[in-house]
Amino acid sequence: MLFGMVLLGIGFLVLQIFLSRAENKWLGLILPGISFLFSLLLMVQASEAGGAVRSFLVGNAGTVVYLLIYFAVRGKKKRNGQLDQMKIKDL
Repeated sequence: MLFGMVLLGIGFLVLQIFLSRAENKWLGLILPGISFLFSLLLMVQASEAGGAVRSFLVGNAGTVVYLLIYFAVRGKKKRNGQLDQMKIKDL
């Protein structure tokens, strides 16, 4: 069971990297959006205010990880694109 959950988590991270590398920049925001909506659902289901805040913060841990991957991959992609343009201009 635990091994399957770890594999599923790794699969989602690989999927996020793949989606973030796509030409369409919005594809990389799909998993963070789903993760954020899931954290909102957890918050609504909490019975007390303190529990709602905790579940919102814990639920958004995945959202933060997905966004960090997104911005890291997109930043590298943008930097590489600028380097390619500079090389073309030098020729």
